[in-house]
Amino acid sequence: MNGIKLVKDVLEEIEDFALENNFNERDVSLFEFREWLNKKYKGEKESQEIYKELEWPGKGRGVDPHFIACSLVTHLSRYKLHYIKLALTDSIFDTYDEFSYVLNLIFTGSKNQSQLIEKNIQSKPTGSEIIHRLERKKIVSKTPSKEDKRVKILEVTPLGRKEFYKILNKISSICDMVTSPITELEKLQLLKILQKLDAPHRELFSIQGNLDLNELMDHFDTDIRPALNPE
Repeated sequence: MNGIKLVKDVLEEIEDFALENNFNERDVSLFEFREWLNKKYKGEKESQEIYKELEWPGKGRGVDPHFIACSLVTHLSRYKLHYIKLALTDSIFDTYDEFSYVLNLIFTGSKNQSQLIEKNIQSKPTGSEIIHRLERKKIVSKTPSKEDKRVKILEVTPLGRKEFYKILNKISSICDMVTSPITELEKLQLLKILQKLDAPHRELFSIQGNLDLNELMDHFDTDIRPALNPE
């Protein structure tokens, strides 16, 4: 019976391997399958070791690590915004959102209003108000697009660039402060993980206003979990 179970287990692994590697589109080798197995079980072993090492509120009582991780991401954002508020004192920028909009225009190029708002992951009313404030302060200006005169392109004014670079080093130092406990390698690893997390949500952002919670959960193949036992 043990032999039969082993065969079933191997067949299940082959099925998972096939799904990940598109058997129908290309040939795969035994070597690739072996490497895939090694990587999979090495990852599971490392996960078990890290799980044992870490402590968090509610561990072993139904509070999963990803729940705490999401909370910590929120906390880090609040720390950063508090520090940045201090850095913006006596600056032409009243909020980090104003600074971020100008940063996007300077480092990724001129955009129309909708593109800039989408780039910053905000609702149209909120983004429009931020842009209006920047225009009132003469930090950004609108010019007709060369391709379509009906479309207005946002550009940073000379005053906006001057004020942006005046405060840029302070903002950069704050990012150093927020990530100061981790090494340069860990910063790159963190960036890789956050980019992986960001990609599917950014892709959905433009349409998620038309999706309800059940549709979003279906998209991410997840379910509402049972309520935690308070005991």
